[in-house]
Amino acid sequence: MTHPNENLAREGYAAFGGSDLAKLNDMFADDIVWHVGGRSSRSGDYRGKGAVFAFFAKSMEVSGGTFRITPRVILADDEHVVALVTVSGSRKGKAIQDNGVQVLRVAVVARPRRDGSAASHLGGRLPFIAQSDHLLSPVPP
Repeated sequence: MTHPNENLAREGYAAFGGSDLAKLNDMFADDIVWHVGGRSSRSGDYRGKGAVFAFFAKSMEVSGGTFRITPRVILADDEHVVALVTVSGSRKGKAIQDNGVQVLRVAVVARPRRDGSAASHLGGRLPFIAQSDHLLSPVPP
């Protein structure tokens, strides 16, 4: 049987892949922290929904809209989701495909859904998101 947080994560990845920012906005906690490891110009912590969505927008901009995160394996329990992902895209004619790991903390927040039930949100804190340094770094001329 699939854990509910695995389904939640799959919904989030589908929303990202379909550019459904309204769905992601509803799923992300207000105090989300998105950590991008590595040494690229895009590495660092993005705090709050505005900063996270700006990071997504910049990633799409620098990749000409080709930036993708494709989950391959998703493992979940009551508090965390671990996803083995493929990060892909292109920049200035150079294609990149890289494997990574994303670890998400799932928080149940008091904000109710329209039907009155409690809503689970991806976020609160995402302590580690592995991104491709190659895709997000400037491409040498």
